[in-house]
Amino acid sequence: MCVLAEKDKISVYDLEISKNTAMLLPDLQKNTHIIPSLLYQIPHEKSIITNIKALKKSRLLMLGDANFGFEMFSVGQGGAQGKHRGHRLFIRELEMFEFNGKMKILAVDENMNLYFYSLLQGDKCEKIADLHLPSRISKLIGRSENQKTQVKFWAGFLDGNIREINMAQHQKIRFLQVFQDIIFEELPFYAGMHPQEIRSIQNYKADNTMKARQGIADLKFLDTLFNMSRPLQKVFYNKTLQGREGIVSFIKDTLEQKK
Repeated sequence: MCVLAEKDKISVYDLEISKNTAMLLPDLQKNTHIIPSLLYQIPHEKSIITNIKALKKSRLLMLGDANFGFEMFSVGQGGAQGKHRGHRLFIRELEMFEFNGKMKILAVDENMNLYFYSLLQGDKCEKIADLHLPSRISKLIGRSENQKTQVKFWAGFLDGNIREINMAQHQKIRFLQVFQDIIFEELPFYAGMHPQEIRSIQNYKADNTMKARQGIADLKFLDTLFNMSRPLQKVFYNKTLQGREGIVSFIKDTLEQKK
């Protein structure tokens, strides 16, 4: 295991495992660190990295950027070399995977748009389809393939719903669809983080003693709560048996204790 020295501390908010089980760590100083082996940086100097993905069967890396879309790199012993830069989008989520024998890229931007790209020869990207979403996505959860003609993703949205995203490609017919099949009433604590917070789905299981005390102190819990819609907040208050006033009072008391 490789451990960063005290002087090398970085602010990490995404993590990916590459082909050789190296950890890829983007930091808030716009660089990406690869650990273990030789510690070197991917030359990314544009904006804040919001997402990073590595394809297990290759040495390709994809970086999502807050202002410059996504950027592709080929990683070798000599370091990382830039190969392609996508459109100027605020990337909120990014996925890279093989589909129908070709590399595909799924990108979600801050304006509730979803883009489906195909990687062509010469490391160029072709946009296959795009779709405007009903709400912002907080996390792409997973995918399943069906006879190599269809890929399904499940995504968590800031409105509290989990929705299915269906991508299909039949010869020249290409399309994207979004289906809503899980309603928020069963998941009152499900909501998204700001993209600069920890990028993972947090399920806060709370009772009338509010076991998520540490989360509240770190403001991650507050971020989740205030990103919920009003109906979601009402469900949350009812589930915790404290009501809105009780939760607000508890939050204030907790923050006072941390000062």
